[in-house]
Amino acid sequence: THRQNYSQEEKEWSDWEETTNVSYTFQINEAFWYEFRDITNQNGLFTFSRVDKGDEGSYQKMAARKLSILSPKIGVFKGSLKQAVDNEAYGTQAGEKRITYTSKWNSDKTVLTGVWALENGGLEVNVIHSFNPAERAIVKNYHTSTGTQMSGRLLAAWGNVFLWERSGDTARGHLYEKCVFDYSEEGILVHRILERTLNGVPQPQEADIILKKVSDGTQ
Repeated sequence: THRQNYSQEEKEWSDWEETTNVSYTFQINEAFWYEFRDITNQNGLFTFSRVDKGDEGSYQKMAARKLSILSPKIGVFKGSLKQAVDNEAYGTQAGEKRITYTSKWNSDKTVLTGVWALENGGLEVNVIHSFNPAERAIVKNYHTSTGTQMSGRLLAAWGNVFLWERSGDTARGHLYEKCVFDYSEEGILVHRILERTLNGVPQPQEADIILKKVSDGTQ
């Protein structure tokens, strides 16, 4: 590895000199260049945007490609759930719930929005999905009508199955979850909670929520 130093006093660069104590890593991810000196320390991460007159390397083009894997979410899904116990984290009571989940793209498919709502008005969840270039990940944020604000990121995706990790604040304290949105069967969504803690305390296991696609919605 070689480097040059710039002198502010002399206003000039030094000759190239060999260095033996510098470790350098870089990664190119379509529209962005990431470089850092220590892969264990994300505080050393630097990001540069690609300049592309043809616009093929722009954030919008890249984000649309990244988010395209979420296409199975698009449409209107309906179903029901027999909730065995009160859900303290989301402020809903036990009983049968009828659910409608609607997702759609924005105009250039760089943002996917969704609404998860109970027909009796007991809960409405508004969610936004996007690509975060700093985290190099697909992320989502959602707010509920019962006072829950959550942020999450996509951990893995395979065969139209999406594994999410999410956490945030509720009216009852801090909530952490791992969950799966499974679209592997055509026209069916299975939502499964793998892990849920409220203020660090494990919560009762919730039954899978199974919804059927009833419309392609507005894309």
